[in-house]
Amino acid sequence: SSETTRLCNEYENLLRSFSYSRLSRDNQLALDMLLLYFHTRASLGENYILEEPLGPSLGIQAQLPVLLGEYAFHSTRDLSDYLKLLGTIRPYFHSILQFEEKKSQAGLFMSDATLDRILTQCRSFIRDPNSNYMDELFAQRLKTFGKLTEKEQNHLLTFHHQLITKQVIPAYQELIDGLEKLRGTGKTSRGLAYFPGGREYYQYLLRIQTGSYVPVKQIEQRLSTQLMNDYEQIRSLIRTDSSLISSLSRYTDTITLTPAQMLEKLPALMAKDFPALNNVSYEIRYVHPSMKKFLSPAFYLTPPIDTQTPNVIYINQSDRTSSLELFGTLAHEGFPGHLYQTVSFARSTPSSIRYLITSPGYIEGWATYVESYAYQYAASLMPDAGSETASAAVTLAWLNRSMNLCIYSLIDLGIHYSGWDQARTAAFLKAFGITNTSTVSEIFQYIVETPGNYLKYYLGYLNFL
Repeated sequence: SSETTRLCNEYENLLRSFSYSRLSRDNQLALDMLLLYFHTRASLGENYILEEPLGPSLGIQAQLPVLLGEYAFHSTRDLSDYLKLLGTIRPYFHSILQFEEKKSQAGLFMSDATLDRILTQCRSFIRDPNSNYMDELFAQRLKTFGKLTEKEQNHLLTFHHQLITKQVIPAYQELIDGLEKLRGTGKTSRGLAYFPGGREYYQYLLRIQTGSYVPVKQIEQRLSTQLMNDYEQIRSLIRTDSSLISSLSRYTDTITLTPAQMLEKLPALMAKDFPALNNVSYEIRYVHPSMKKFLSPAFYLTPPIDTQTPNVIYINQSDRTSSLELFGTLAHEGFPGHLYQTVSFARSTPSSIRYLITSPGYIEGWATYVESYAYQYAASLMPDAGSETASAAVTLAWLNRSMNLCIYSLIDLGIHYSGWDQARTAAFLKAFGITNTSTVSEIFQYIVETPGNYLKYYLGYLNFL
């Protein structure tokens, strides 16, 4: 870690030696981003010990099967690289375990509640070795690769299955066993504020995650202002039409389109607000049952930068979301969200380093910002499209979503910066009518495990706003 800090400082000094005014506009932008990145990264210092690579839904062990399952095959070299990668998971997980042991010795290991959630995810993934979904995806990709005979494909399928059973599943089992040994060495679920260097680490996280150097108190004020604005707008809508709340559920489920049809409709609906993007191909996939409980409601996977395909949108059919929420989610992941954003960026031929040095708050902030447009587009797909009631209903639904994200962002700051415990969090949620004990407990636990995550979306959105 001290070596990383030294390198970051060295790079920063080197970058500062460039004459800014003599650079092209594109290079000035690249320089700004590199300077910000290395400066922020260097500020982590010894607090790197507070980093957490594991997590029930956003941890590397939960994301890895999907990322490997989508490894693109454009050449036989890609194929052999992928198979070699499967053999590196064990040593990689061993290095994570060494880091977790180090955290444990420093008194910074996760709570047993978080540990149980991670272990449940790992066990779910390896539960049925003979129908592991990485095998299914591999078979599909071999077919579309199209350069192998059936005999060669069958040989590779057998070899792949052996790698899953002899490398990947044992890697997960060893991770489970290694983490189980550390049970009880962490404190009860609590935010970063309780750990030595925790507040400083949280400020670093906010900067690297949101791209914003605004002090926490100012962020808090900005969030509170937005919360009051949204609340006042909701009050005004209901004053105008008191039947809105009772009729809202009718509007949130009136779009009868499939996810594929929704994505087909979005480019035309957004044409009046966003530049057209022609000839974009994408694929829709559904999350495998073994992963449903742990992954996001939907996610977009960035394509390799040299091919710019495939653009894949995954949909998780685990929890019942309304058709309006699904439409907003697909706009977030597809058009005019991540897919639109990624392809537009690639077509502007940026310097390659710009693909690596980016701000999650910019990426997620944009996709959250465009959701507000999508809710309005949805009104045009409803049975009484064009009516004032349909327009008011979707506005109310969006304001409700905005308020929820804002409330969770304020709780994020409360837990990780101000040291709120579960009781304090429950009292805050009660003010907004959220009183169900298991809901409160789930919100608290999720935010403890994912510091800064909601702010990446919501503060990013407010910056666009």
